[in-house]
Amino acid sequence: MFYNQPFFLIVCCVILIFINVVQDGWRKLIKWMKSILLLGSFIVLLNAFFVAEGTTHLWTIWGNDIMLEPILFGIITTFMLMAILLLFASFNSTLNGQKFLYIFSSFFQRTAFITMLAMRFVPLLKTRLQEITDVQRIKGLSLTSGKLRERARSGMLFLQILLTWSLGEAVDTADAMSARGYGIGKRSQYKPYRFDIKDGIYASILLCLFTFCIVGLLLGHGRITIYPEYKALSFTVVDAIFFICFTLLSAFPLMIEGGDELRWHYFK
Repeated sequence: MFYNQPFFLIVCCVILIFINVVQDGWRKLIKWMKSILLLGSFIVLLNAFFVAEGTTHLWTIWGNDIMLEPILFGIITTFMLMAILLLFASFNSTLNGQKFLYIFSSFFQRTAFITMLAMRFVPLLKTRLQEITDVQRIKGLSLTSGKLRERARSGMLFLQILLTWSLGEAVDTADAMSARGYGIGKRSQYKPYRFDIKDGIYASILLCLFTFCIVGLLLGHGRITIYPEYKALSFTVVDAIFFICFTLLSAFPLMIEGGDELRWHYFK
């Protein structure tokens, strides 16, 4: 979000794509990539036609002056959004509900539990609605065919079934939690996670790389000036040093996963 030099952003996006592929294949990546590309194209076109700031004139289309600076800003913004979305996709694959509760339940027990339920809520409702739609389609009810009034009536029926099903399971879950004494004492962990020496070494390496990246950012490296006038892209030796630190920080999960895969294939 803070580095806006194209070298940094492109490498970051490529690394995050490989991380998502290693974690769960192409499933989430294929689902999100179309939306990311459409959103990016929309941002670039919106900036090009409706933002007249800048000094480098390119074309005149339909009476609008197309400047270089808004196009570059839209492209850089697209790469930033792509990196953020890819990062959150990796986050969802890595930090499941059990790990989330393990991290935060010791400090914010109720808040962590509510947050985990909220993260699970939308995918669960989507899955249940698809099951309801499949069952009702056998009975001749559909949301995609028929008159508008009939589809609206079917939609209200689907919503009623979905809410009734969800509220019923919520009551069952609350009763089960109450019977097991949830919230009375300190919460025990189903699967404990140990912080060992290797984790300390990894955390120290990440902290050092992150500190170097922040120092480089404060010194003005890894950033380009777009407004009011685009300055030629430069990449000095000092930029290269901070670029290596940034790349190692971004690729650290990939190196860990790749090292585990190599050890597995070597020792098996």
